[in-house]
This record gives sequence, structure tokens and C-alpha cells, in this order.
Amino acid sequence: MQSIVGWARSGLFQLVGVALLTLLPWSAEAAPFSTDGITLDIPVGFEGPVTQNGPDTRAFSFTKQSLAPSVRTLLQISIFDAPSGSIPPTLTKDELSKGSEKYVLDMLKGVERRRTEFKQSTVTHLLLGGTHASKVEWKGRLDGVATNGVMYCVIARGKVVWFHTQDSTNEVTSNMKEAIKAIEGLQIKS
Repeated sequence: MQSIVGWARSGLFQLVGVALLTLLPWSAEAAPFSTDGITLDIPVGFEGPVTQNGPDTRAFSFTKQSLAPSVRTLLQISIFDAPSGSIPPTLTKDELSKGSEKYVLDMLKGVERRRTEFKQSTVTHLLLGGTHASKVEWKGRLDGVATNGVMYCVIARGKVVWFHTQDSTNEVTSNMKEAIKAIEGLQIKS
């Protein structure tokens, strides 16, 4: 657990998220994306991935031009490769729900540290790819600019996986709705 919080605090997650809000387009159009047995249909217009690797972690980021000038909507997938044996191969529904809730809140702390006027929703539980997961919405200001996002977490295939979308407004944007639909429609190989 300490290594997940350490990773979030290390700045990798924060660096990728903040940098990508202003990144120029990476490619013409993204295709369906698969990694670690998880497949996401990346919405049309989201470009990438931009990949960041750290010890036991990987982040894949896609962006799309936002309604605001010089801003890009973010769709990010972050994966923590848990040490061998630290996540049991089978977990109950309750263990998956509680574990994903803990991890989504841990990762959200990295977002909160970079924002003022930060507010978050209560955590909700849902199925992602047939696996019990957690979701939280947030709002805050980054360098005086209103931002909001939705973050998910699922424990699957011995890994902790986060999905995050954010944009620079107070409300969920149409780009974010596309990203949310992609996240909530993902597939996980068993």
C-alpha cells in the first residue's frame, strides 16, 4: 500500500495529468486500446497514448481538444503492478468493493493536493468489465482554473487499475461523457 501512495505523491500521476491538459495533439485518431487484459474503446478524437513508466507503475494518457482554448480533456489509465502474492487471486465482492474504494481514495489524494476549493462526492460502487469497482467525482481549482473529474478503480488480474477523466470546467463535459462511457464499457479478460 505504501508504494501506491508513494507513487501518487512522487508526482508521476500528477505530472501526467497536469501536463496533458495543455499537450498538443499526439496522433490523428486513437484506436481501441488494450493492456494487461483490459480493453477500452477510446472515443473518436481522443489522441494518444502518451505513456509514462515508473517502478511497478504505468500510465497511458489520451487527450481531446476541450471546449476551452489551449486545454485538452484527459482520459488516463494508471496501473499498479502489486508485488507477487499481495493481492489474492480470488477476492469476494465485498473485498473488491472495499479494496477499490480504498485505492480510489488514495489516488484521489494526489489530485486533491494540486487543487484548491477541492470537493469530492461519496464513493459509489459499480461493475467495470464484470468486476466490482469504485467511482468518485471531484471538483476543484488548478492554478485558479475550475476543473472537475471522475476517477474509477478496479482490482483485476493481480493489479490495481485506475481510470480518470478530467476537464477544465465545473461540470462534466461532453468529452468527459465520452470517456466515462468508454470506461464504464471496458472489458476485462478473466
